[in-house]
Amino acid sequence: MKSSLLPIVLLFLMAILFAGSCEGCMDTYYSLIVKNQSSKEISFYINGHGFHLYPDTLLPTDKITVLNVKPSEDGETSSSARWEDRFSVLPSDTLSIFIFDAQQLDTTSWTKTRDEYRILKRYDFSLKDLQRLDFKITYPPDGRMLNIKSYPN
Repeated sequence: MKSSLLPIVLLFLMAILFAGSCEGCMDTYYSLIVKNQSSKEISFYINGHGFHLYPDTLLPTDKITVLNVKPSEDGETSSSARWEDRFSVLPSDTLSIFIFDAQQLDTTSWTKTRDEYRILKRYDFSLKDLQRLDFKITYPPDGRMLNIKSYPN
């Protein structure tokens, strides 16, 4: 009879061990979604590290890595860093997100793109802005984004 209880006791102990909090068991990612509501493919870039952080809104000297989003689709970027932590290292409470014409980026040198500031839109978000938008932004901006700082207006 004792030998028949051993598997049950072991299962019970394993269930207790694995039923506790699983914080750290699985990776947590914090995402940002860019919804492309335009008729052309766009690219986006989040300027959250390195040089030219807000209020300096120049594009970096070196060519950047962008994420492309096809028309009527969503693009997503994610990180294991919490948004609060990402904002805490910025020199101000603002994160700039740049939207480009994907075809223009493919056919124009980065130097020309940078020097002529060939962007479709630059959004300047506070953490509260992104939280209010549930970390989902749109291009072109929709009614939810009326009070978001952007360039060109």
